[in-house]
Amino acid sequence: MCQRQIYFKGKFGNKVWGGDLPMRSIEMLADKFKYISLGGQLSDPIHYPKFIEVLKMCKEKNVEVLVQTASSYRPEEWYIKAFKANPEANWQFGLDGLPSESHKYRTNQDGEKLFRVMCYATKHLQTIPIWQYIVFKYNEDHIEEAKKLAKENRLRFVLMKASRWIEGRTDHLKPSEENSLDTTHGELVTTTKRFKPVCIEDKDCMAVTNRNQLLPCCYIDNPHFLENSTIKKLAESSDISKHNSLEDITNNKEWVELKRILQEASESQDVKNVPWPCVHSCSQEHRRAEWEK
Repeated sequence: MCQRQIYFKGKFGNKVWGGDLPMRSIEMLADKFKYISLGGQLSDPIHYPKFIEVLKMCKEKNVEVLVQTASSYRPEEWYIKAFKANPEANWQFGLDGLPSESHKYRTNQDGEKLFRVMCYATKHLQTIPIWQYIVFKYNEDHIEEAKKLAKENRLRFVLMKASRWIEGRTDHLKPSEENSLDTTHGELVTTTKRFKPVCIEDKDCMAVTNRNQLLPCCYIDNPHFLENSTIKKLAESSDISKHNSLEDITNNKEWVELKRILQEASESQDVKNVPWPCVHSCSQEHRRAEWEK
């Protein structure tokens, strides 16, 4: 079981949220898009049983790949095999703090092992591995030390400042103001920031859930947002296994109507008819990345 799924199993009962995508769905995506990001909104991509086959397929189809992982579950030899399967793939590792402390946020992660894996990657990939470092209270005084460690080991360092702070629930993680974005919110947000739907700005940017559903973006893929009736109907209409093509999904009435609503709201900035998960997700800045040159 993916380490992150342990949380969802405890929160939602014995049923694990989601499952493994059929290879047919992944092939459809690889035939449609020239760039695919393999990331985990509710899990981690490297836990997919045929992950190495996916990397090989993307290489054969000339699809650019970004792997976003924070899992240390696999044996170290497995990662090397994955790197060799597609040396052109980009890998981004979520290690939030020095290797010895990242587990304070990344529950069950072996940060020291994952750091070794990042170093192995420099020997097998044609791209430079990325060390993604989200700033928290426990690691904000170690940023310069981490940057030095990244430079010494030929890793690209990306500092992430976040705004996903929920008062009373994440106080122990929230860093100082200079290392945090200025939006503090709870489950529902009222915001005066500009409504900027990502799926309207980039029409080729879509997400696939671990329930084999195509969605306009990954931000709305969580159990709380999917309780919204509009988003729920959209997801239920978007099971890839029930369609012959991705166009069949994006041209259905649920997609067309949501895109119309989002387009009008984007132009008018009147969000009264927009599903609240979309307002929540696209009216605020969740994270800002600062790339080391």
